[in-house]
Amino acid sequence: MFPRVSSFKRGDKVYKNLRIVESYRDEGKVRQRTIANLGSLDSFTDADVDSIINGLCRIFEQPMPDGQPGVETALSYGHVHAILALWRELKRAQTIDKQSRRSRIQLDLVAHLQVILANRLCDPRSKLGYFPV
Repeated sequence: MFPRVSSFKRGDKVYKNLRIVESYRDEGKVRQRTIANLGSLDSFTDADVDSIINGLCRIFEQPMPDGQPGVETALSYGHVHAILALWRELKRAQTIDKQSRRSRIQLDLVAHLQVILANRLCDPRSKLGYFPV
């Protein structure tokens, strides 16, 4: 489940609603259904958002957010950026792309190799350990 802002137009005015949505599969196709409609996005204040977050954390016994979401992940991105810049400088993508076109590989081999390389250089674990924990 995740929050989603849906907008619709009536006349000249655009309305935005906040909804809780879940994804599911129906005959192999990914679909989404609305679980809850929380109302107009304009009606929420900062205090309302904090109250909702605090209530959900309390219900699910999760630690309260520290007020700076994403700081830890943003700080750890510099080495990945440097690795990808070096990747572009060495023109590895063109070489691999040229070789993969000769074969019948149907996936984005360059993107997969970039992820694996960045993982092995930044946080060396097993080759199956590059998925986020």
